[in-house]
Amino acid sequence: DVLELYLFRRAIGDDIAAELSKELFRLSQLQKLNLEGNRIRDAGAAALSKGLAKLSQLQHLSLGANHIGPIGAAELSKGLAGLSLLQHLDLASNCVGDVGATELSKCLGGLLHLQHLSLARNKIRDAGVSELSKVLEVLLQLQHLSLGENQIGDAGAAELSKGLAGLSQLQHLNLGRNQIGAAGAAELSKGLAGLSQLQHLNLGRNQIGDSGAAELSKGLAGLSQLQHLALRDTLIGDAGAAE
Repeated sequence: DVLELYLFRRAIGDDIAAELSKELFRLSQLQKLNLEGNRIRDAGAAALSKGLAKLSQLQHLSLGANHIGPIGAAELSKGLAGLSLLQHLDLASNCVGDVGATELSKCLGGLLHLQHLSLARNKIRDAGVSELSKVLEVLLQLQHLSLGENQIGDAGAAELSKGLAGLSQLQHLNLGRNQIGAAGAAELSKGLAGLSQLQHLNLGRNQIGDSGAAELSKGLAGLSQLQHLALRDTLIGDAGAAE
């Protein structure tokens, strides 16, 4: 039985994705599927979703760097819902947006073994991350969360903070290149305070500033496992750095 299937960067479009989906029915023991860097759009994602639904043993799914939008994300969500053993889900570098993030959040709450979730570079704003945040509290095994290079602002950071608070196993958090300001950093600090296993935190290229850094330092103070902290290009001056 085939356990791993790697088809990344093969210029796979919607038609081939639809044919592949039919073959997935034969691969019931598949544990790892990598389709990164192809040309799969909404129609292809919808077709794939039907095949994914049969992969009850799947643990690792990579669909990053395709062209999946909100409609494709909504269809994909239907197939993902039954993947109860899924540990790794990479949808980075697509364009799911707020609507797609909201649809995906409907299935994520059932993926209780999820350890790695990447939705970086997906045009997700405050509304989308707010919906995602609601399901984070049940993903107790999550170790890696990447939401970098989206359009998350202060309101989104405040909602995200609530979801982060219960992720006691989280080791890696990427929120770099968003639109988080001082108010968002202050709210985020509250959620970060409980992440006792956090080792890597990227908040670079936000607009945190000195007052945000002062608030952020309160949440960072108890993170004894933190090894890497990225705060480059965050408008933090000497006063903020002193904190």
